[in-house]
Amino acid sequence: MSSFAAAAPAVASRTALPIEKGIYYADYSGSCAEATEVFFYDGTSYGYIIQSLPGNRMNSPRDAALDAHNISRTGASTRGSKDYEPDLVGFTRIWSTDDFISEAGFPMDARGIKAGAAGGFIFREGSMSARRMEYSDTAYGKCAVSQLSPAMQATVRKYRPALANGAPPSGNATTNAQPKPTAGATSSTIPLQAGYYAYVEGTFSTCSKPVTTPMYFDGSRFWEESDVSDPKHEYSSQAVTWQMAGPGRFRIAYRTRDEDGRWEPSLAVNEYVLNGPQSFTFVGAVGGPLNSNEKYQLCSATQLPAKARWYKAAQ
Repeated sequence: MSSFAAAAPAVASRTALPIEKGIYYADYSGSCAEATEVFFYDGTSYGYIIQSLPGNRMNSPRDAALDAHNISRTGASTRGSKDYEPDLVGFTRIWSTDDFISEAGFPMDARGIKAGAAGGFIFREGSMSARRMEYSDTAYGKCAVSQLSPAMQATVRKYRPALANGAPPSGNATTNAQPKPTAGATSSTIPLQAGYYAYVEGTFSTCSKPVTTPMYFDGSRFWEESDVSDPKHEYSSQAVTWQMAGPGRFRIAYRTRDEDGRWEPSLAVNEYVLNGPQSFTFVGAVGGPLNSNEKYQLCSATQLPAKARWYKAAQ
């Protein structure tokens, strides 16, 4: 009995992660209230709690489910060992009892957590591809169960009732300590001049010959032609938040409708880099590779063709 009592603290320390026990939402979900699946950590296991969803013309119904992984140990692997991964340096490595190991003793998957601001964290996960590990990062923010939708709350209570009464977080999750778009956010801090912004690329697309319809920035938010031509956004995406995402970067979050006309539960978030007060570059969607290079330039109304000057307040 005494030897068992002495062993218990060591087991707890081997499964400890640098985050609080509780429920977390992924940045691509948009918010705690919009999440239809959440990440959980209970001290000895981690994983995902998935809410049931009705089907539609594009998707079959989804049953509620629990995807749980028991933690065997955490920490850092030793340089030179078979499971050493340089891409996980700076992360708390997580080994699970269900990890895949090759016949030669090399891991076929790897994952780690790095604590962020406001109780959030970055989850880095990799899988073996062409003899090397391919990684992806997801940012998570802390949720109180009361912040989840009623359906998601019920699902959490079904699978992890002990985590159902966590305290509300002090703020939202961030990606690399950068603010994340939140409902109702405005872009008053985005340092751009008001006006039309057109995609420019050499002589292929210019202010006088834009290949795509310019956006309009009014000093508070971006407008797109679909805001006028499709005001209910039945056939087009709708921008819902505009927010700085760190020095020289901002993000726009979009929502779309499914085939039945209902708003999708998650938001798509695009990231942009400021080149100055009259230009910015689209670099990619958050959660994917940020290596695009689409430049947008401020264009005066006189530079643009008449059909591109669609924003009535600017005419």
